[in-house]
Amino acid sequence: MQATDASTLFQTDEALAQGAARASKASRTATGSEYGHPIWLGSRYKDSIGLAESGAGADAGSARVLSLRCRTVAASTAAPGARQGPLPQSQAWTAESGGVVRLTDLETGKTAVIFRGHSAPVPTFDIVRVGGSTGGGRESTREVLVTGSWDKSIKVWSIPSHGTTVESAATPLRPKPILTQPQAATDFIKAVHCFRSQGRDFVLSAGSDKTVRCWHLTPLLEWTGALSEADWTRICTTGTSEGERATMPDIEVVAMLREHTRPINCLGSVPPPPRLDASAEADADAEGGQTTLFSADSMGRIFEMVLNLPASLDNASATATASAASRGSLTIRRELRAHETAIYDLRAGWRDEEVEGLDSLPSAAAASSSQPGEGEGDDEFVTPIYEAPDGSFRRHVAEVWTCSGDKTARCFVLSPTVLRQSGRGQVPGSRTSKAGAPLGSQPPLGPSRTIQHADFVKSLVSLGHAAARRRADVGSAADLALRVSPPPNVLATGSADETLRLFALDTDATAAPDAAAGIAPSTSSTAKPTVPIAAVEGHWHEIDAIDVWLRPRSGPLQGPTTSSDNEPIPPATAAGQRHLNRDLDLDDLDDDGERGQDYQAEEEERELAELMGSDDEDL
Repeated sequence: MQATDASTLFQTDEALAQGAARASKASRTATGSEYGHPIWLGSRYKDSIGLAESGAGADAGSARVLSLRCRTVAASTAAPGARQGPLPQSQAWTAESGGVVRLTDLETGKTAVIFRGHSAPVPTFDIVRVGGSTGGGRESTREVLVTGSWDKSIKVWSIPSHGTTVESAATPLRPKPILTQPQAATDFIKAVHCFRSQGRDFVLSAGSDKTVRCWHLTPLLEWTGALSEADWTRICTTGTSEGERATMPDIEVVAMLREHTRPINCLGSVPPPPRLDASAEADADAEGGQTTLFSADSMGRIFEMVLNLPASLDNASATATASAASRGSLTIRRELRAHETAIYDLRAGWRDEEVEGLDSLPSAAAASSSQPGEGEGDDEFVTPIYEAPDGSFRRHVAEVWTCSGDKTARCFVLSPTVLRQSGRGQVPGSRTSKAGAPLGSQPPLGPSRTIQHADFVKSLVSLGHAAARRRADVGSAADLALRVSPPPNVLATGSADETLRLFALDTDATAAPDAAAGIAPSTSSTAKPTVPIAAVEGHWHEIDAIDVWLRPRSGPLQGPTTSSDNEPIPPATAAGQRHLNRDLDLDDLDDDGERGQDYQAEEEERELAELMGSDDEDL
């Protein structure tokens, strides 16, 4: 017999006391701007007893958020004359332990779409855009959702467009999967990641079977891109027909990696560098370059690798007939070595930094000199130097942030040019615990920065990475706004102690609101560590996921700015056991200093009434 009520299980006095404390905190932080305007997911607790029972354990039930992604889309991407559909402009995508992926409107807190089909928790998902153009020569705005689950399957879903017809705007859409790969692994799938390399689209999957699989997604995306607008709209609501499923290409494994000896928790890749010219290509792989990939496991090992494709895949549509002998390979380039135990989150991205000591942009001849910028033509992890609107000279540097059960968050700078110019050279990677000999054709890379915490670090996000990601996503319309001011070099971390911490990485602050965390000096034992500039409460359970929401205000999308001049900076969004925090402690005021209309007192009272009301009808 399986117990479903925590009150029927044996619990220690310490666990019961923890549950009571969490229940009290949950009731106190249930609403209000100081606690991030929480959005509750799933069923709502009716009394403190239920809160205490859930708070005593590590699992908050079917609505526990396992991964999160926030984004802001264009106000309308509908075809001319199409009816405006239900998709919100400000979106929070959550993968939950109840086997669903949920799309929530961050402005209203309402569920817009529920993707239900897996029979076990869904810890991971990713979104990929369908290439090509639709009828009339318009750029395609179609997207598909890829999900992985503990039921060992991968599902692909069509994401409804703004022109999708619905019976009621108040009723969440419930699309059906267009493709299911039922035996995509031999054990739980814990991570999927979509990426583009050498002009083709792929999906990485990994999990408890310790194997990384690379699936070719291009044929399926080409098939969906060729659908008429009417067929695409129908598929978004009712799924594919039997005839369509017979002609639809499957996704096939083109490469595998079996070098991990423990379950794999995280996958990632270095995204295309930010565009500095509106006429530049959006993707760095337009000329056939390889994308740098990462996989991290529960022993703390992180592999940096690349995908090598066989000649038989020169035709992107030939995957369906590719045999095992003609498949490619995932080749380990080096290890990122420092963590002592499980990796919980891995974020690769581009950090904008100022290049000091320059009076003008370096010429091509300067590439061979000792001036800043040398070697950048041969270094894929640093962009050419450019002149910012404020007259400073800047560049983007690729780096990887990771966090772990060893109570640290670490930053790995990938560029040998930047490491050499910093005076540190190649940072050797090492760890105290044994994990086997380092793998790869290059020496292991160690971290450039380490942030100590008092408890497990479950999630993190860099605001600088998010600004670069938004620049790549939205195109030239918002590029100027994103380049007016340099993005803040701020890191947010979520911990098992229920606290969100913000670190200003470019400062030497010494006043710590929370002395339990700090950045360990990397160059001098006498240097003062940078400490958190804020420690924010709000969640009453472990913070499992964090992302950045660049909230649209009046006019076009805005990028992040520093807070020293009282300008708005992008709200960070964190996901806990049962609710989202929309804004946390970051500035969410309009330009005139007044609270936005959607956050007026009446709205907060309504949210509180709903919180204490009946169970969520969507589950």
